[in-house]
Amino acid sequence: MKFPESHTRALCPPMSCVSGALTETETVEMAGEGRLRIPGQPSASHDQLGPSLSGIEDLGIPSICDGERSMATKSSVNFFVTNGATNDGFTQLWDSKFKRRHTTPWDAALPMSRPPSLLSVLVVAVAAVVCYANSVDGHFVFDDSEAVVNNEDLRPNRPLWNLLHNDFWGTRLTHNHSHKSYRPLTVLSFRWNYWMSEGLKPWGFHVTNVLLHCLVSVLSLLVYDRLFGGHSPRAALLSALLFSVHPVHSEAVAGVVGRADLLCALLYFLSFLVYCSALSIKGSFHHSSLVILSMVLAALAMLAKEQGITVIGLCSAYDIIIASRIHPSSMSSFLYKNICIPFSKKRRKSVNGSWENGSVNNRVSCSDEGEVELATLRPLVLRHFAMLMTGIVVLLLRWRVMGSIPPTFQTVDNPASFSDNFLIRILTYNYIYALNVWLLVCPEWLCFDWSMGCVPLLNWQDPRVAAVVTLWLGIAVILWRVATLPSSPTHRSLSMSLALTVIPFLPATNLFFRVGFVIAERVLYLPSAGFCMLVVLGVRQLAVLSNAKRLLQLGYLYLVVILGIRACWRSSEWRSEKLLFTSGLAVCPLNAKVHYNIAKNAADSGNKTYAVLEYTEALRLNPEYDQAMNNLANILKDERKLTEAELLLRRAVRLREDFAAAWMNLGIVLSSMRRHKEAEESYFTALKHRKKYPDCYYNLGNLYLDQQKYEDAYTAWRNATSLKPTHTVAWSNMIIMLDNIGEMYRAELVAQEALSVLPLEPSLHFNLANTLGKAGRFAEAEKHFSEALALDPNNSVYYTNLGTNPLCVKNITLDEFLTSKLGFMLSFSLELEQFLTEYQSNQPLLPFIFADLNKLLEHLLNKIVKCDVMNSANTSKKLLAVDLKKQSNMKSLSTVDIGFAASALKGIKDIKILEFRGDCQKFLIELCNKRLHKCPLSYKIVKGASCLSPAVMLNPSVRTYRITSALEILLEKKQLSSVQADVVKRDYLDFESKQEVIDYLKQFTSCVDQFDKFFMNIFSRVNASQELQYFTKKILVFFHRNAAAERNFSINKEYLVENLHEDSLIDQRVNYDAVTAAGGLLNMTI
Repeated sequence: MKFPESHTRALCPPMSCVSGALTETETVEMAGEGRLRIPGQPSASHDQLGPSLSGIEDLGIPSICDGERSMATKSSVNFFVTNGATNDGFTQLWDSKFKRRHTTPWDAALPMSRPPSLLSVLVVAVAAVVCYANSVDGHFVFDDSEAVVNNEDLRPNRPLWNLLHNDFWGTRLTHNHSHKSYRPLTVLSFRWNYWMSEGLKPWGFHVTNVLLHCLVSVLSLLVYDRLFGGHSPRAALLSALLFSVHPVHSEAVAGVVGRADLLCALLYFLSFLVYCSALSIKGSFHHSSLVILSMVLAALAMLAKEQGITVIGLCSAYDIIIASRIHPSSMSSFLYKNICIPFSKKRRKSVNGSWENGSVNNRVSCSDEGEVELATLRPLVLRHFAMLMTGIVVLLLRWRVMGSIPPTFQTVDNPASFSDNFLIRILTYNYIYALNVWLLVCPEWLCFDWSMGCVPLLNWQDPRVAAVVTLWLGIAVILWRVATLPSSPTHRSLSMSLALTVIPFLPATNLFFRVGFVIAERVLYLPSAGFCMLVVLGVRQLAVLSNAKRLLQLGYLYLVVILGIRACWRSSEWRSEKLLFTSGLAVCPLNAKVHYNIAKNAADSGNKTYAVLEYTEALRLNPEYDQAMNNLANILKDERKLTEAELLLRRAVRLREDFAAAWMNLGIVLSSMRRHKEAEESYFTALKHRKKYPDCYYNLGNLYLDQQKYEDAYTAWRNATSLKPTHTVAWSNMIIMLDNIGEMYRAELVAQEALSVLPLEPSLHFNLANTLGKAGRFAEAEKHFSEALALDPNNSVYYTNLGTNPLCVKNITLDEFLTSKLGFMLSFSLELEQFLTEYQSNQPLLPFIFADLNKLLEHLLNKIVKCDVMNSANTSKKLLAVDLKKQSNMKSLSTVDIGFAASALKGIKDIKILEFRGDCQKFLIELCNKRLHKCPLSYKIVKGASCLSPAVMLNPSVRTYRITSALEILLEKKQLSSVQADVVKRDYLDFESKQEVIDYLKQFTSCVDQFDKFFMNIFSRVNASQELQYFTKKILVFFHRNAAAERNFSINKEYLVENLHEDSLIDQRVNYDAVTAAGGLLNMTI
């Protein structure tokens, strides 16, 4: 039976009308024999309708799809159409002639059953949160300090419209040093976090990042389903799960600055999904509205991060490959025939005016539906025109906002882009692409920074060129498959995975403009989505070619688990700068910036010696690293090595003339060297290069103060507070200077103005109180002294000055609790003084501190903690675990032990006595809490070192455990080998068992005998082994000359060196000479 031609035409409406009638998972059976034209093919005569169904494969419709034979029989045909509106007349006629039956979906070959939608969402969401949850309690690290901590745009008191004029780091976009990274939407989200947490609290920022990653991962389920052609829940779940756990996302999720990538990805996916919805909706108004909405979301994505604009390219690829089902090879052939050939022959006309061999072919071959009239492609062309115009307009606006000037980067940021050799530049770029691919394939080499010497430049003889060749061979194979595979779901999915990988990565390729990095892992957040899709396509292909589905299931599960573990580990390294910077050394040991950041972190934590070593290493790797010179000079300046500091700073400003910070620091150094004129010129040079520089004005004011130019100093400090109203030290210096020169009234006015800006700054209250006290206004002075003490109760200077206030002295003498307070504090102080005096010693007393500190802490807790609680805390571990915040553990106020000070409370009302006892209890609780928090008893080495205490050595039930603890910690810190540890333990136990040693230990008196000499005498008499003597030296040297060390390395070092300058230097010199003469610390004779 044959269909009449009229019926045939009824079955062939334009493609835009037929699209979406059936999905590619449906197979249509013929009711009888006949001929059928492929839907979407142009109208043809009866003779052109094609062969019978027995020869259906001759039409180019494959019966085998991706290696799997279709379930359709000889009398059936696979009928593929695109998503879109359904033609009702066609559907009715189809239903009247044929019956439908469902075949296996395209992704059924994957080794898993069809998952419920809710389960897919839960699995992906949980995986995304679990992998990065440990980053929630992290700090602000690396770039967070500039983008968040020091970014004034986050503060609620700053105008909101500043976000539209400043870059991501808070710098004006028109400024010379701006990176031109315009991301107001991301900065707005930071500002929201700041407002929600009422300050810079990292927890809220990190939680937001993890939730955004979770949301993007869940949204990727819908994106993947669209990219796989629809009705592919298995493939979508497997891809989204890989995406959610991929470790390359650690920087974007665990680092607060990665918020830009997360927000961009969220809007990117939303824009894409809205565009996909626009292609399947009926009605031109709704269709146009959704396209416009998609473009608005694309613009918003770019306001989160620049690569957001590339979603337009992904939408274009989807429209052509998935929605319109146009094969890439057909499109290229069509463009060549209809654009290249006609234009190349446009001047060659025949006599009758027609084109010679240049006629435009008005048909384009679609992937599944034969050739389509150009007229039917008009909606596609219009959509692409809209996307093109949107992209152009948005990019022009973006260029206008950034001042029509490209960003300026330094050579160290991206060395390859500054290379003059074209071949070296191209080879290095391609090697960087290969490294990016490798990070997706094997995310083991993860580093927070890849600049400077991390990726040395390549030449054609470099063996790393093999990686470039391998990369392009792989790309060539994929492109060949895309070009030669017949149209099928797999072919379309492969094309889209390639598009999703490449298109978002284009802004980072250095092809269109220079970027300020070599490799940035957070840039791979979106491209990794395409890579995950590619992996799942590979899994499906393996499942099609083999029956080892169980093995594939295990392999995929293993991959997810391994990636998840790596993601957890990597995100934990982003919790602190110390962990993050140290991890970078394993990947990029030649990166000077890694050493620079390690040095900066060490300096901030007070380890200046290590900081100097790392800054020196950074300068060895990059001799022109001006920032390292500046920071190293600051440390040398603090150590009074002014000449070396000056040389480094002058070298830094020669390398970078506009380095304002180096000019300011040079001014500080020159001022310290009393070269005031040169210092002033340095400050002015710094202000020339950075006009708004409050710290420089502050230091300039200090210079004028040294020269007794009081009005100039006042003006400089005024400029500092005008630029930065929260500049506390500038306010304080103005108040103190005016006070000292006798201008009390001006000092008071400045103090009141400062307190209007910083009402909770204790130093301002303190300085104002001193001024008021000098003016004889004691009542007002007492009020501000009390405010300062309430804000900073641990500042002894405040108490001292308050005590000299006559009004305060008068009030104290009238206090009925004065005798009790003095008695309580004196008794308590004497108890602590005994312990502190004993251990503020140069003798090696570490073996005794465990027992004595345990005894002291137990005595303090007995005053406020119930007896039954203390009886149960019979070990040091349990003692440290006593919870002082738990009210049930505390004694009642009437039973708090305040000593014999209670005897002076007679004749006072009971309610006042209880209040006094309550104050004493609060004081003791706060003191004990601090002691518990910082108590050395929690350190294993302190407990282990007590193995050398004579009391412990004479106790067989304890000494074995203590020596084991000490050896374990030394072994862990690689101070001893395992063999040495075994020998030491054996010799120690043998040593203790000797009667001569036991008798000698019983004679030890801590008040008389110096501990190190005591041990040397025992060793000489008993002939102890070398290993045991080495171990004893190791333990005793931890505490050797402790008092001298504390004097030299005190927190208040600057003040102590000023007050005890000669003694401190002599003590340091004695220590240094003794250690040097002995050939090292461990070779010293104790």
